[in-house]
Amino acid sequence: MKLSLISRILILSNNNQLLKLTKLGFLILLLFSIWSFHSTEPGGKVDSLKHLLREMDSRESSSSTSAYIDLQNALATAFYNRNPDSLFYYAQNAKSLSEKLAYDKGLVDALYNLGAYYNKMGNYSNALVNFDQGLKIAKQMEYTLGMARIFHSIGVNYFDQGLYEDAVQHYLQALKIKEDEGYVSEIPSTLNNLGLVFTEMNAYERALQYLERALEMRKDQHDKEGMASTYSNIALVKKNTGDFEQALAYYYQCLQLGTEMLDKQLISVSHYNIGDIQVKKGEYESAIENFEAALRFDNEVGDAVGISYDMLGLGEAYFFKGNNAEAINYAQNALEISMDRGIKNNIAKSHSLLSEIFEKLGQGMNALHHHKQFKAYSDSIKSLEAESAAKELATKYEFDKLKANLLQQQREQELEREKEWAKIIRNSVIVLSFFLLLALFIAIRSTRKQRKARNLVTQQKIELEKLYQEIRHQKEEIENIAKDLRESNKSKDKLFSIVSHDLRSPINSLKGLMQYSLDEGLSQEEFHLVTHKLKHEVEQVHFTLINLLHWAKGQMKGIKANPERISLHKIIGEILELYQSQADAKNIQVQNDIKHSIICYCDKDQVNLILRNLINNALKFTPRGGKIQLNASLENQSHWEISVTDSGIGMDEKELQSLFKMNVSNKKYGTAGEKGTGLGLLLVKDFIASNQGEIRATSQPGKGSTFTFTLPAWKE
Repeated sequence: MKLSLISRILILSNNNQLLKLTKLGFLILLLFSIWSFHSTEPGGKVDSLKHLLREMDSRESSSSTSAYIDLQNALATAFYNRNPDSLFYYAQNAKSLSEKLAYDKGLVDALYNLGAYYNKMGNYSNALVNFDQGLKIAKQMEYTLGMARIFHSIGVNYFDQGLYEDAVQHYLQALKIKEDEGYVSEIPSTLNNLGLVFTEMNAYERALQYLERALEMRKDQHDKEGMASTYSNIALVKKNTGDFEQALAYYYQCLQLGTEMLDKQLISVSHYNIGDIQVKKGEYESAIENFEAALRFDNEVGDAVGISYDMLGLGEAYFFKGNNAEAINYAQNALEISMDRGIKNNIAKSHSLLSEIFEKLGQGMNALHHHKQFKAYSDSIKSLEAESAAKELATKYEFDKLKANLLQQQREQELEREKEWAKIIRNSVIVLSFFLLLALFIAIRSTRKQRKARNLVTQQKIELEKLYQEIRHQKEEIENIAKDLRESNKSKDKLFSIVSHDLRSPINSLKGLMQYSLDEGLSQEEFHLVTHKLKHEVEQVHFTLINLLHWAKGQMKGIKANPERISLHKIIGEILELYQSQADAKNIQVQNDIKHSIICYCDKDQVNLILRNLINNALKFTPRGGKIQLNASLENQSHWEISVTDSGIGMDEKELQSLFKMNVSNKKYGTAGEKGTGLGLLLVKDFIASNQGEIRATSQPGKGSTFTFTLPAWKE
């Protein structure tokens, strides 16, 4: 019967308009689409499996193996569309043998097949009970293929009951497992079914997404039956959304595949749906040709239900064409077949079509008779739908009840098994305890001496390890000290080389001046100009020598501070007076904002050298017309924060990182060619640290620098 492959749905129009007929090819009950592996098997496949089963039956040892159980399950699957009773027989055999041999995979497949049988029989609650049992075992043993198949079949179950959201949820779970585990051949059927569910939910865009994915995969797998199914489902979506041209294109592809496979039912369905669209487009001649082709193939396969649909299609086409006689003929034939087969939908639709025709012909009595019949059957159909909905609720309740009973039975069985195991374990523990105590007594005596020996060896090993670690640590310290000394010596050598060069220059200048004065004689004005420049160089050398001596003293004896109460304003005043001529020479404005009230508790000489170095550097790297500013503020009531800010040439990030380090290779000249070694900043950092303070610097190239340091405040 054709309904085993397709579902034909007839929709009645409102306001007693003409009956509209729609035949939805390969929707809902396309078994090779819905049941991803319960596909119609050729007779040769079934015969081959039965032959293998007889061979294994002839060998007694083979009938109690996992391979034998797998063969039983394969036969059950093969009989899904051929003989449901055989499906149940082989699935039940596989279940019994799997339980006997504790073969979990075979049990999962058997429960899956039994669920498929009950689902096919419309016993949805029993189907779900079997699926639920199989899914639980499959999860425990991580049998992912079994899980995917059962999730898919539960989706079918809910789809058949009209529970579309539950169906989508289980289809998506099946799809995720198939994609994660790489079950490529299994994926298209689930994608196709998701498309069907969303079509029923009128979510056409999502339906097309899944159907198009299914089609691409089936093309890659050269699955013609699957391609035909998906083509038909996509065509249905296109037709529902009013895209008749696209729908026709897909139905023609179905027709081509049906012709290639010599599948008469597929050919019939394709012709019918093409004709149905052509009626909607007003192409009645073409529609009649396709309906007649569908009728011819349905007659060949003896599909009475399909014939009733085809005749209704012809009746509608002839009615629209204006050939009322042919329309009445086909509508009455459709009515007769539908009455004979008990197809209530088609009975109602046949009466509706005849009512429309007789009304057009002015035969009021006939029109009224058929309209009354149409209303009677329509009400009957609505009653059946209500009854079906009630049955669905009852089925769900029954399933929940069966599931609860099953869980209760499982808990009771598990409790009994736990009691038996507890008894066995208790007796075993008593016996084992005796032997363990005996073994423990013997082991204690035999291991005491061994433990002492191990403890001694362990202690010696620990001491040796500790000694080794100490030696290695001392070696690392010596190597680090040696490395620091080498670096320090290199820096000292470079430093003394620079200092000797800087000392040599003004001394040679002084020597040359004295020799020139003796040999040539200089005027008072010439002598004054030369001696003024020489005096500045000698002062710089003198300051460098002071820094060098302090640094050398710190290297040899360490730096110690002798703190006392000092006025910071007074010390800075003396230093600025010392450097006034140097500032005037470069036209640099020096602004001292240090107040008389700022009193520190620190080493006077060290603070003097700190400020001299910072002010000297500011003058050195500030161009003509620049500005230097000195500020101080109280920080945390315990320290004065002093800053020396200049508008000089500034420093980049790399130069900032190298400050306060022994790195004489980065020698830098001032804006008037002043020389420097970087030794001063080393002393500044050390002296500030010895006076319990800290120093930091900020700078930007071309925008000047700020050196900020802290000194302890005097507390009364």
